[in-house]
Order: sequence, then structure tokens, then C-alpha cells
Amino acid sequence: MAKGIDVSTWQGAIDWPKVKASGRVDFAIIRAGYGKNNVDDQAVANAAGCRKNNIPFGVYWFSYAYNEEMAKNEADYACDFAEKFGATLPIAYDWEEDSENYARKN
Repeated sequence: MAKGIDVSTWQGAIDWPKVKASGRVDFAIIRAGYGKNNVDDQAVANAAGCRKNNIPFGVYWFSYAYNEEMAKNEADYACDFAEKFGATLPIAYDWEEDSENYARKN
């Protein structure tokens, strides 16, 4: 079974050579960003760290969309990031309780 990690600014700066050397991580899923094209503060560094250490990675976008147009834009942001930084695994769209609460308020 492949084992992966979900990383974002909340994990801080990651020591990707150490992650690779551990032998316990087969892939990473990187939060590329959130909402209206807000790139995660660690996303570029995380993508570079994965590429440099030959760790396959995919990306996800944390949603704050409350209409179809916003959702399409967020999907485009995620796809653009994945293409620009060479993601090799799938792209995901993250909708959670905070997303729903934000949508309900707006």
C-alpha cells in the first residue's frame, strides 16, 4: 500500500530530503492554494522539494466557492498550478465544513 502525506503552510518548511530518506512516504498531496487564487505560502517550495527528491505529488485547492463561476475559477487555479509546477498525480478539490460555512454566509 502506498503512503502519502498532505502538506500545506500549516506544516511549515518541510525537509524533503529527510522525508525521502525516511522511506515511509511514497507521494505527497500539496495544497496549491485556496479561494480566489490565493497560492499556499509553502506550495511552490513543496512542489520544488518533491521534484528535487523524486517524490511524486498531486495538488488540491481548498474551496471557498459559493457559486458555479467561483468553483470553475478555483478548478482552473488548481490545474494551472499543477501544470506549472509539474504535478505527476491527480488534482483534488477540497470542500470542507469551513467551505460550507463560508458559502452559507455569502
